[in-house]
Amino acid sequence: MNRVIPGLIMAVTWLLLAFGPSLVLGCLLLALTCIGLDEYFRMVAPTWSRTLRGYGTVCAALPVAAALSGQTRLVLCGLFASLVLLAFLAMARYGTEGSDENIVQFLGVGCLAVLYVGLCSAFLVLLTFAPHKSLWLVLLVAITAGSDTGAYYVGRTWGKRKVFPLISPKKTQEGVFGGLLCGVAAAVLVHTLFGGPLALGLLVLVATVLVLVGIAGDLTESLLKRACGVKDSGTLLAGHGGILDRVDSLLLTAPALYTFLSVQGLL
Repeated sequence: MNRVIPGLIMAVTWLLLAFGPSLVLGCLLLALTCIGLDEYFRMVAPTWSRTLRGYGTVCAALPVAAALSGQTRLVLCGLFASLVLLAFLAMARYGTEGSDENIVQFLGVGCLAVLYVGLCSAFLVLLTFAPHKSLWLVLLVAITAGSDTGAYYVGRTWGKRKVFPLISPKKTQEGVFGGLLCGVAAAVLVHTLFGGPLALGLLVLVATVLVLVGIAGDLTESLLKRACGVKDSGTLLAGHGGILDRVDSLLLTAPALYTFLSVQGLL
């Protein structure tokens, strides 16, 4: 129940927000991104002070703030501003007392925060301003939930061959196949209920790619946690870990879906 109740609350909240004003959802996503960035810095750079984590969070969140405009070109401006501010922060810290960390490592931690958390979250915000936004937001969550559910039950029942045992010991090839089937089925169901604009064949292809990208996103965060020696990114969500633990798949699937919609002229 410690996992079920918070999970249901999050799902219902997301569904309600998906049909609400874009700016409200965008602002909420900005706030959640800032929390996720703080989790990231606590996990990847535990020696950073609270003030330094705050500076890093502001730098990395600029693309998300720019995405509240609903314009991709302003997100690029936000990304550039993030990198410039991060460079100035590195220059200000270089050689100062107490900043004996490798400056290249410092910049690497900061740039990964900007690209992996900040920029990817910005695409999720951009989707809230897209035509048929409710469809795409619900579709993403349905694919993620369907994939996770299918992978869990198929993997637990028939899973034998490991995918990346050193990163995620419980993930199996059989589980990935089950997640793929359930994720695609969830996408077709949601798209049909919403009367979406995609042909069935194209929808299946896109959903397949999104499921695989989502699995890559999940494994990416698992890799970071393994490398940092932590079980969860945070403790904010009872039984579910932190914000990054819940959005790890969305961080990569949102940019993939937005890119596809842009190429298809659906934005």
